[in-house]
Amino acid sequence: PWLVRSLVDRAVQDFAGFLLVLVRLSGLMILGPVFGQSTVPMNVRAILAIALAIMITPALPGHQLRGFH
Repeated sequence: PWLVRSLVDRAVQDFAGFLLVLVRLSGLMILGPVFGQSTVPMNVRAILAIALAIMITPALPGHQLRGFH
């Protein structure tokens, strides 16, 4: 039970960081000069933003220790 609880706590902390990265990348995909054009389909932009957020999130240095203040 303590292992499951610690894994869930870690997943919740990482999910918060993932959401912050995803929101920032979504803004880039909507307003950026290359991906913000109407020639790039919305589902391609969404998949790219999610994939980049998945790759970037593990590289965040100790974001759970700062508490997002």
